Amino acid sequence: MNCVSYFFMNRDWGKIVLPATSTLATFITFGYAVTGGKFSGFGNYDIVAGAISLIAAGAWWYFQKDGLANLILQIAVTASFVPTFIGTWNNPTNESCLPWFFWTSAYIFLLASVLRRRKSWMDFIYPSNCLVLHATVGLLALR
Repeated sequence: MNCVSYFFMNRDWGKIVLPATSTLATFITFGYAVTGGKFSGFGNYDIVAGAISLIAAGAWWYFQKDGLANLILQIAVTASFVPTFIGTWNNPTNESCLPWFFWTSAYIFLLASVLRRRKSWMDFIYPSNCLVLHATVGLLALR
């Protein structure tokens, strides 16, 4: 929903490549975790993120505002990172910093694209949020 609301918010195919790639990677990772990896079920933060996502969907449907839905979804995305923050803080070897910095650099490029083709200040929220979240995990993994 994050990817779709971001696209409808700015209607720019160039800015949707990274969100679409991220969405695809998320589905692949989830599928792997459920079928052959380690899936420990849904925790409290997952439930919170899911509830916030439902609120975003309801707000999008009711108010017909793509940007509002995307803003609300950034809260859900942030909530979904909390377990990773906690796990990496407690044990930095849980995560390798390289993939997190790879995604961080991708969001830097998306921000550069937004700078060149922005329609609204709201275009910056999604990539800025994801840049900070991914960089934070990468930095925690370096500890």
